[in-house]
This record gives sequence, C-alpha cells and structure tokens, in this order.
Amino acid sequence: METSLLSFICLAALIGVGSGLTVGPVRLWGDETYITYDLGPSPNTSLIECPYDLADGEQVKRVYWQMWNNTVQVGAFEWVSSTGGHSDTGKLEGVVELTRDDGGLELTKLRYDLGGDYLCGVELTNGQTKNSDKEEVLIVDTSGNSWSSDNYRECNIISSFRSPAVFPEPTLHAGMFSLASNEYYEQVTDWTKMYHSNGSVTYNYNDVMFEINENTPENVTMKVEFGVTKSDGSFIPLLTTYSFQNSWNELGCPAVKEEDNKDVSYFPLSSANCRGEYKDKTKATVTCQSGYRPDGAANVVVLRCNGTSFTWQPENGYTDTLEDLKCVVDEGGKDNGGNKGVVSSGNPSLALLSASLFGIVLLFRFSRP
Repeated sequence: METSLLSFICLAALIGVGSGLTVGPVRLWGDETYITYDLGPSPNTSLIECPYDLADGEQVKRVYWQMWNNTVQVGAFEWVSSTGGHSDTGKLEGVVELTRDDGGLELTKLRYDLGGDYLCGVELTNGQTKNSDKEEVLIVDTSGNSWSSDNYRECNIISSFRSPAVFPEPTLHAGMFSLASNEYYEQVTDWTKMYHSNGSVTYNYNDVMFEINENTPENVTMKVEFGVTKSDGSFIPLLTTYSFQNSWNELGCPAVKEEDNKDVSYFPLSSANCRGEYKDKTKATVTCQSGYRPDGAANVVVLRCNGTSFTWQPENGYTDTLEDLKCVVDEGGKDNGGNKGVVSSGNPSLALLSASLFGIVLLFRFSRP
C-alpha cells in the first residue's frame, strides 16, 4: 500500500512538472507583424521574443533558438542563464546580441536572408525541455515611394498605380471595392512586374478603366492595397488607399417602366445618375405613344421623384397615376373610303377656309381671257 502511494505521489509530481512549462509562440517585440529593414537593428525593431511560463519553483537553465529554411536548419543560437549568450552558428553567427539576460533573439544586423522560420526552446534546471512551434519571421524592405493617378470622367474612373520596390515579393489588390460586402467586385488583373537585382519587385498598372453603372453595388470606392503574404497564406498589409466620387454612390428613383404603349420623358434631361436612376425632383411626363390615344379620364400623367423614398409620386396639382392612363389604338381616319389623298384636319373651320380658297383660285383661273 505504501509503495503504491509513493508511486502515485511521484507520478503526480512528474505530471505537475510536465504541465508547468509552456513555450511560445515566437513573436516580435511590440507584437509587430514583420521586421522593417529600413529601421535597422535595435532592441525595439529587431527583437524576436520567446515567451514562456513556469510553474512555482521551476528555473530556466538555457534558452535555445533554431532558424529553418523549409525543412533545413540553417542557424542556431543558445543562451545559458549562468553565462549569457553564446554558441551562435550558421546564418545566426555574428548577428545576435550576446549581452541580453532574457534569452531573446536580438538581431544586430539585418539581411534579407535572415527572414525565415524560427523556433525557440527552454530547458529547465530539472532537465525538462520544451520548444515552440516554428513561426515565420519576415524582414520587409520597401525602397522608393508608391505613385497613383485617378482621373474621373463622368461615370468612369481611369486609374494607374505603381508600388515601391518591395522585398519579399509583394501581393497587390486593386479595383472597385464594396464597403457593404467588404470585398472587391471588379479588380485589376493586368499587372506589370519589374524584378530588381536585390530581389525586390515593383508592381504597376496603367490606365485601367472602371465604370459606375446600374450593376454597381452601393457604397463603392476605388481601393488599392499592397503587402506581403506569409507561407501560411496570411496577408500583412503595408499600404492601403481609398478614393471615390460622391456621384458614385448617388441613389435615385428607378426609371419609370415604359409599358402599355406609353412614352416617358424626363426633365431635366441630364437628371440621371451613374446608375441610371433619376435624381431628386426630376419630373417624368407619361403620355400615349404615337398611334395610340388615351382611353379614360387621364390624358397625361406627371410624376416627381421623391429623393427621400426614391419613389415616383404625382406632381403637385395632379392626382392621376400610371394605372389611370390607358392607351388604346387610335383608329381615327380609318373610314376615308380608301382615299388617302383626303386628309382631315379635325377642324371644320379650317376645312371650310381651305375649300373657299380653292374655289377662289379656280374662279380666277377660268375668268382670265
């Protein structure tokens, strides 16, 4: 019984020791997402941290680091609590601060090839060892400035953009972006790439046109973003720009449906917006098409666009609606006995005047000697 109890106590102690130490994940100082090459090395710009937690009574003997390129280890560094940093090898040789007292990996030089996968491990004085998973660390360099040009022409935008030279090769997106759905609905696809001798890449496109029309979603903007993508697919943005015209997001009344042999005219003529809708206070006059006539009390319907509800409402002084205007075939002039040369003006006075003038002309002609 005593032997079993002793075994249980030892096992519990081992489990306690095993559950106390946690290591990782590897992170950059200040929760940065990448190391900026242009800022150079410093404790605030090029420090890779190895966070760990200990149980009560546990003590760290050493912290070790490994740098990997895919499946190949290409560098190592070790910090021992009693003696400090030493034993840096491979790509990490000569580029790590040795005087730190916390086991952090502070790069004292920055090179493109120091970007890669890093893991750290902790060994305790009781012999327990645990390490983190690999975490990709990017060293990003941007040289020069970006340039953009957006020319607005009525309901079109003609856009051009050039990125700075970026290492590693950047990821870019540009096009018409819907703020409502938080996604692009039309993107630039014709990118040009320029590769530089240091491995950086410049992207650009020129004079790409986008149109705002009836198919354009609401709340749109021209968006350009570039950044870098980690091997796990996560995107780190470096720059994002937005541009827009107020007219792109103007809403209005939909066009009055032209049906049942009716014509619609709008005033002013230039009142339609980019989406083909009509602006506030636009007047729409609905009449019967040529060859048709009103059949009922309504001869014409006059509507006004309400810019609040975006609906057509009867103009002040009018009560008729589209449903009140009935248009039927105009059969006037059909019973002329087949004589197409006889045209009725529809006005008896004018017809009598024409006949009188015709008689005077004949009288004058035949009375001449």
